[in-house]
Amino acid sequence: QACFFLLTEARRPPPHPTVVGPPLMWALLLLGGLARHAWAQAGHSSCPCLTSLIDDPAVGGAMSQYRDGNQFVVIPPGEWRNRTLPLDYGVGNCSAHDDGMAPLCLGEEKPGWCSAKWCYVNGDHCTLHKVSTGFFPNAEKLFISYTTCVEGGASANTVDQWRREGVAAAQNVIQIIEDYGRSARLQLEEIGSGTDWSNCSVAKNNSMCPCTGCVLAPSWQNEIDFTNVGYLPGSPGTTEDKQRTGCLSSGVATAYKKAAAKEADGTHERAGYLYFGDQASGSITTWPREDMCKNTGWDSRSRPWYAAGATGAKDVIIVADASASMSANGRDTMTKAAVMQILDTMTWKDFGTIILFNGGIEATYSDVLVPMTDPNRKAMREWCERQDWSGGVTSFVAPIRHAFAILEKSVLAGHSSMCQKALMFLTDGEDKDFSGAADDFGFLQRKAKEFDAIVFSYALGSGADTAKAKRMACDNRGVFYAVPDGADLGAIMSKYYEYFADGQQICAASFVSYSSLTGGSTLYAGCMAAYDRTKPSPALLGVTCMDVNMLINVTEWKANDSWAFFRCAATDITKRCRVLNHLECHRQKVRAAYSKDSICVDTPEQRKYANVDSSTVCPCVDESCRDDPTFTDEKGYFCDTWVGDDCVVPNPGWGYSRAGLLDIQKHCPKSCNLCKWSSGPCGRSTSAECPVEPVATECRACLGRTTGVDMEQNQMECPPGAPRNIAPTAAPDNRAAPRRAVAALLAALVGVAVASSAPDGRC
Repeated sequence: QACFFLLTEARRPPPHPTVVGPPLMWALLLLGGLARHAWAQAGHSSCPCLTSLIDDPAVGGAMSQYRDGNQFVVIPPGEWRNRTLPLDYGVGNCSAHDDGMAPLCLGEEKPGWCSAKWCYVNGDHCTLHKVSTGFFPNAEKLFISYTTCVEGGASANTVDQWRREGVAAAQNVIQIIEDYGRSARLQLEEIGSGTDWSNCSVAKNNSMCPCTGCVLAPSWQNEIDFTNVGYLPGSPGTTEDKQRTGCLSSGVATAYKKAAAKEADGTHERAGYLYFGDQASGSITTWPREDMCKNTGWDSRSRPWYAAGATGAKDVIIVADASASMSANGRDTMTKAAVMQILDTMTWKDFGTIILFNGGIEATYSDVLVPMTDPNRKAMREWCERQDWSGGVTSFVAPIRHAFAILEKSVLAGHSSMCQKALMFLTDGEDKDFSGAADDFGFLQRKAKEFDAIVFSYALGSGADTAKAKRMACDNRGVFYAVPDGADLGAIMSKYYEYFADGQQICAASFVSYSSLTGGSTLYAGCMAAYDRTKPSPALLGVTCMDVNMLINVTEWKANDSWAFFRCAATDITKRCRVLNHLECHRQKVRAAYSKDSICVDTPEQRKYANVDSSTVCPCVDESCRDDPTFTDEKGYFCDTWVGDDCVVPNPGWGYSRAGLLDIQKHCPKSCNLCKWSSGPCGRSTSAECPVEPVATECRACLGRTTGVDMEQNQMECPPGAPRNIAPTAAPDNRAAPRRAVAALLAALVGVAVASSAPDGRC
């Protein structure tokens, strides 16, 4: 057929004889086109597609064990059920072999690798970018390559392809991150719905300590294996936790390998990772596999990217006992280390400060909350190192009042996320003066309600008095933790994730910049939470991330105006306040999960749920109840800015009309906490998958009132070249003064110096 086609083309009169050459030129051009066609079908000559998985001498022996008649039957890594595939899957030619296949490549919202052409290749006979398939665990020579199916062996990276086609790619980067994040989340949640963790197939050759076969990659400043996904275990936990973590790691590796084969820089000069942190153990699964032997005591849950994906924006005030008794059994050292570990769980979207107390205020880092940027976090850690963590007597009164004075001052000045607020109170002693008679508990309760603050309290030491610390938490929607000497306080304090994750379902990506472990790169991550949906309310499984750097050279991108759009849009998604859907039943379950001694019994509602356990079914909120993401109220604010505020009877000084309030209640039922709850135990047995939230094509700073700083600590503003800018330009109204950020002041605080904001001596 090709020969006949060539002859007819050669004999066809050229349509423009004065421009086109003789028939021979037509033949030569057509031969070139046919050669490209043949190459595109069979792969690049330096990395040819396999023609058969059975007959190929390198992989046939391993693949024969999976053959069952005219199909392959395999249990993929991380799974426990058989999958069937045709014998010609991935071989013979370059094709979109995965398109339309369950579970990841069905529907419209699917990752880019689903519709991209690829084929299986022999790893020993391919010099182009390739990644071990891992799908067939024993076929160690079997690799996948997308690059071989791109003309000339060019990059298969989506952004690079768009550039070649003249498509404006930069504004679609968030969509790519979202699609890949959803595919990984779907894979994790599918595996997380299993029940028999002991029978799942586990990936091979994935150790990162030792990292056998890893070689030094200069741009990554570490020893790397680009062909595989690595796994570093976390804390052992229960046998079931360990088995489930292994299954989750092995399963998500399949999605990561596809994404890496499609999107990674084939020259390996641009650093960028795919990774999953597990909530139960703190383990990490990452592409590429790299040497992690230098990272002893690794815990994903304390990394900024994990915090970004697991919880929404928040304010955190750490109030730590620094009295003389803290020197017993090394509690002072333990507390200092735990405080610094909590700092590492906070990101640029969060605000925080630290108060040390004994008989009074021992020291305060800053008199207003500061954004948790990298410079501020570093300054806070250095401040902690200089403080005296044990000396004097114990008094709770001054630090509690000081904490709320800071919170009030911060909100008035706009130095706040304007979202959830957490007060973390640590003590090993007893304050006999702090009492109900003196209205100390009443003051704490009133202020916590006024500022929508949740109290987490920690009684340190095996003989610590617990009654007052526990009441602080029970009165204020929090959790009390009794921490025996020798316990891992940092890990226990990190459990505040579980509180927020239990009441929040974060469906969109959150973005954060962080330094790579080797310190060689600044990476920008888009992270998504994955949930256990086998119960009526979703529970956090962990966080999956993809670095933007994997898709595009961020340094070069920053010189383009489209970076400003990405920065603004990524900031919008990340900074949105998240509704906390918690009733007393949910809080009691979180308490019981730590210890029966943490269960509260002070109120009738608490006593109603005093016997909860992991099987207790709590009331649930209507999952179809959502805000209108495009709505702005009569003052120009979006729905999520009402989280924690009263939408029915707000502060009259804010100046909202009755019609305006009714409009808010209509369009913002979720943020206003007006969604319907079940009258009793939830009627559903599982929780629904996250709805797909469309990526905005315009930045909210162009459409309504936004405040504060962006992910690079610049003042929030509509980016240049935006299609329109209809954001209010008038000065902030009465509501903004006490509740919304004053952007210029906040920007001035970024990178605040210790000398000016963090006194070194005693207060």
